[in-house]
Formats: sequence, C-alpha cells, structure tokens
Amino acid sequence: NGPNYEEDREFFEKVMAGTQPEEKKTDPDPDFFRALAMTRDEVVEEVKKDGMFLGKVADRYGDDPEIVALAANNNANAYAFASKKLQENEDFAQVLIGNKNIDLKEAESKKDEQGNVDVALITTLQEQVETINAVHRKAVVEKQRSQYHGTELTM
Repeated sequence: NGPNYEEDREFFEKVMAGTQPEEKKTDPDPDFFRALAMTRDEVVEEVKKDGMFLGKVADRYGDDPEIVALAANNNANAYAFASKKLQENEDFAQVLIGNKNIDLKEAESKKDEQGNVDVALITTLQEQVETINAVHRKAVVEKQRSQYHGTELTM
C-alpha cells in the first residue's frame, strides 16, 4: 500500500485554502503514538518513504531543515507542514525548488526506446515546483500582513 496522492492533494488544497480538513469518524491514527516515540533518525527514514509523514511530527520537526527538505523532496505537499519560519525563508524555498528543477531536467533528458519522455513525471514535477512556490508565497504574504497589522496597531 503506497501513499494515496489524491488524498494528499485534497488535504493540501484544504490547508492552502485556510480551511480545516473534515474530520473522519475513524479509529485514532495508529501512527500517532508511534510518531511521538520516534527518534530523529527514524523520522528521517519515514519522511524519505512518505513525505506527508511530516504532518504527524511537524510540532517536533517542522523547523528542521533537513527533515522538511527530505519530506518535500518525497512529496512537495509536505512543505505545508513546515514551520512558518521555513516556509517564509526565501533561500530555503529556492533550495527546494532547485532540487525539483534538477529532477525535472533529469526527467526531461530521459527518453525511452521510442524517444519519448515521461510526460506524467514531468507534469508531476512541474506541479511540485508550483506547490512549493504556492506554500512559500502564502507564508510570505501572511508574514507581510501580520507585520503590517502589527505596525498599524502600534502607531
């Protein structure tokens, strides 16, 4: 059972829209307590396999650049779980985008026996670059708004 990217996409879109995902009436997440007890090394291994796992450990590791980068490399939607500090950081966002662009150039250069490129992979990588940009832009705008309102209130 691999990651369900459609569910990840729906969740990400709700997060980006500023709405809370609907709660499902299910048993508690079996990964919740396991995630609390994990060491940093175990978290690193888990986000390499499933970037969205960052959502389960964001309170502890959302400000850890290595873990966030590994999670976003696996699934760009995971960047939404990074701390606001990392989301706002221009240099960090550019590193993530640069990594995706390297993957994109590699995908564009690989051709099968018929000389065709993997269009689905290229499209996915382009969407991931846009996702990282969207998360970064949203965080920057929110920071600017909060700074503006903070300045306005102290005047």
